[in-house]
Amino acid sequence: MKICFVSDLHLFSQRSLAGQWMPLLHERIRESSLVVLGGDVFDFKWSTHGSAAATAEAASQWLQALMRMHPAHTFVMLLGNHDDHPALREWLEVLSGESPQLIVETYLFRVANTVFLHGDSANPRCTEPGSFAPAAGPPTIVPGGGP
Repeated sequence: MKICFVSDLHLFSQRSLAGQWMPLLHERIRESSLVVLGGDVFDFKWSTHGSAAATAEAASQWLQALMRMHPAHTFVMLLGNHDDHPALREWLEVLSGESPQLIVETYLFRVANTVFLHGDSANPRCTEPGSFAPAAGPPTIVPGGGP
């Protein structure tokens, strides 16, 4: 299984450079079967949308468009410190209920012995109790990228 891992796009922030990486992102998605969106894909802290509700709606639209562009792929959404917002969580619950293409795993996702997480998930505010217990032996942590 080939996995595409992307994080820290900080979409909707003026400081985001995500636009220049979109062609490469789509290329890498086409080469994979699983896409892990590893946190801070969206940015509620510095959003240009003016409100959390507007940012969450824009995030939902972006995610739905991405899934429509790659209908054969499974997407896993993890949250980081800039996109862990109740408004986004509500949208993600709705979207994952409507689409088997989307899996929402709040802070970490395991594939066999590999763990995908956002770097800020070690922050006590972002860590669920027992999240880091080994499933079957010690996990392989892949910092900043996928296998």
